[in-house]
Amino acid sequence: MKITRLAILITLTFSVLKSQATEFNASLLDSGNLSNVDLTAFSREGYVAPGNYILDIWLNDQPVREQYPVRVVPVAGRDAAVICVTTDMVAMLGLKDKIIHGLKPVTGIPDGQCLELRSADSQVRYSAENQRLTFIIPQAWMRYQDPDWVPPSRWSDGVTAGLLDYNLMVNRYMPQQGETSTSYSLYGTAGFNLGAWRLRSDYQYSRFDSGQGASQSDFYLPQTYLFRALPALRSKLTLGQTYLSSAIFDSFRFAGLTLASDERMLPPSLQGYAPKISGIANSNAQVTVSQ
Repeated sequence: MKITRLAILITLTFSVLKSQATEFNASLLDSGNLSNVDLTAFSREGYVAPGNYILDIWLNDQPVREQYPVRVVPVAGRDAAVICVTTDMVAMLGLKDKIIHGLKPVTGIPDGQCLELRSADSQVRYSAENQRLTFIIPQAWMRYQDPDWVPPSRWSDGVTAGLLDYNLMVNRYMPQQGETSTSYSLYGTAGFNLGAWRLRSDYQYSRFDSGQGASQSDFYLPQTYLFRALPALRSKLTLGQTYLSSAIFDSFRFAGLTLASDERMLPPSLQGYAPKISGIANSNAQVTVSQ
């Protein structure tokens, strides 16, 4: 009977110790007015103080973006704060469209700027030690991923800018007898980038100066075209003067509109022939295919 009571007492003691939260002794702080210091929020596991942070973004143990600004906002009506998962952060994760459209805003945060990404299947982990924010997302939620490929959700159109490259050649002919002459040849490409659109124009300029003071010049634009990438179609749209690229027909130049596939937008493993493998993994797993 005594042994039974002792076992029950030990069980109750361990249960009470496990339920206790972490406590902080405020007297250790160098502050003149400790009555205004409240550390109870930090006693909760996983608590992050509201504010702005610069964190590294990881997805399923893979780095996505370094030094990314992240906000931690308080929740109205609750003594808690949550990491604000914005639409820009969701776009970096490469989620499927139906998953993105199904995300709901976090209750208690104004304007619905923060999306709820925590669920029974997904997690959002913050590491203060590594200054890292890790998203654990099931593979069924994500588009195709490849460690050697950047998905279209993380592509950038670049900045608005103009460009000009040139090649200049000068040839001067100075015979011992006769007239001296000079020839110039200038060619290159000029362009302008605006958003996803690219304007390009090839140019050629030539000039010949004879020793008698006469000169001849010619300026020519062999090709001017406007193009942009269409990541959703893995294609490139071109409008203007371009060339037909075909493995069947001979190439020729024409003025018009083309929509051509661009395999450079595909992951290296999907360029050309690639076998299809399907299955379900219950955790982060590495699948090796050998032949």
